[in-house]
Amino acid sequence: MKEDYKISVLDNELTIASAKLEHSAIVAINVLIKVGSRHESIKLNGISHLIEHMSFKGTKTRSATQIAEEFENLGAHFNAYTSRETTVFYAVGLKEHYQKLLDLLLDIVCESTYDENELEKEKGVILQEIAQSNDNPDEHVFEEIQKLCFPESSIGYPVIGLQKNVKAFCRNDILNFVKNNYTPKNIVISVSGNLDHDFILKTVTSSFNSNNKNTEYTFDKPIFAGGTKLIKRDLDQVHLVLSFNGCSYDSEDYYTTHVLSSILGDGLSSRLFIEIREKFGLVYAIQSFASPYHNAGTFNIFAGTDSENVMQVLIKVSEELQKIKSDVTKLEFERAKNKFKSSLMMSREVTSQRGSELANDIATYGRYIECQEVVEKIDQVKISDVCSLADKIFADKFAFAAIGKVKRIDEGNVLNLFVK
Repeated sequence: MKEDYKISVLDNELTIASAKLEHSAIVAINVLIKVGSRHESIKLNGISHLIEHMSFKGTKTRSATQIAEEFENLGAHFNAYTSRETTVFYAVGLKEHYQKLLDLLLDIVCESTYDENELEKEKGVILQEIAQSNDNPDEHVFEEIQKLCFPESSIGYPVIGLQKNVKAFCRNDILNFVKNNYTPKNIVISVSGNLDHDFILKTVTSSFNSNNKNTEYTFDKPIFAGGTKLIKRDLDQVHLVLSFNGCSYDSEDYYTTHVLSSILGDGLSSRLFIEIREKFGLVYAIQSFASPYHNAGTFNIFAGTDSENVMQVLIKVSEELQKIKSDVTKLEFERAKNKFKSSLMMSREVTSQRGSELANDIATYGRYIECQEVVEKIDQVKISDVCSLADKIFADKFAFAAIGKVKRIDEGNVLNLFVK
C-alpha cells in the first residue's frame, strides 16, 4: 500500500505534515499540542482540559458564537479533546473550505483571549462535566483504576481535572501554561485530503510566537502500584476493571500486546466474550484493551455484571488469563493478526483517521509509521511471543476497581485469584 505523505519542520520548529488522498472530497486538519494532563503538576491538574474548552470561547476577532457559526456554516465537523499526553483541535469539511477551516483553527489555538467572564462560566460547565463523569459508572471506574495503577505519577491524574483546581484557576494560570506549552516546537499540524504539500506549507501562517521557549518535560518511568478500590453505588450492575502493568508505545512488545488483547477480549470471537458471555451468560459487555503511553502502559479488562455474578466473572477471567499463558491456537492467532491489519488499512483509507494518525505518530515517535512497516512488525509476532507476554503481564501485581453493589466482593479472594 503506497502512502503519499510529507513532513516539514519550519525554522521556528513547527511541524507540518500532509497525507495526500486523491480520492477524497473532504479535508481533515489536526492541530496537535504535545501537552496533556501528564504534563501538569497536581496544583495545575485539569488546566489542559480547561484551555481546550476556553479556546472556543472567543478570540481577538471572533466571539464564541461566531466561531461555532462559521464552522457550522461550512458544514464542518469540529471539536477538540485532551488526553494524558496531547491536546488536539480538529476540523473536517469540504476540500474547497480548507483555507477557512485552517484560519478558524489557527485563530482559536493562537489568538484566544481567555476572557475572564467566559472563564467563570466555563469553569461551571466543567464542574458539571466532572459531576456527570462521577455519575457515569464506566467513566468513574476508569478514573479510579488509573489512580490505583500510578498513584505517585501525573499519569494517574484525571484528564478532566480536580474540582478544587477548576474552581481556583485564574486567567493568568491559563496564559502562563499556554505561553510555556503552546509553542511551535510543541505543535504538529497535519492535513489529509487531496491537497499538495507545498500548497499547505504556504497556507500555514506564522501565527505562533517563536520567541516563546518550550517547556522541556522529562518523565521518570512511572511505578505501577496496583491495589483495589470498591465504590458502593445503588446500580443495577457492577462495573469492574482489572488493570495490569502493560507496554509503552516504544516497547518491543507493543504489537504483541495488541495481538494478545485481540485474542483475549476484542470482538465476538474473543475468549472472554465466548466463555463468559456466550457460554455462561454472566455479562452483557466484556472486553480487553491496551492503553500505551510514553514509557508506561496498562493492559485492561472491563466488564459489567450483576452483583451476584462478580466473583464468578472474576474466576472465569482468572482462568482465561492462566490458559493464554501457554495455550494459543494457530486459528485465533492468525485471526487476531488479520483483524489488526484490516483495521489498520481501513483506517488509512478514511481521511479524518489518516490525518489523526499522522499527527499522533509524529508526536509519539517523531516520524510517521507507514502501514507496510506496521504489517511487517505484526507478521513478526509469534505465538510464543503472545504466551510469553501474557505470562509477563498477568503476574503478581494488578489493580482492581469496581463500582455498584460491591458488598459481595471479597477483596482477599480477588487477590488470591490474580496473584499466582
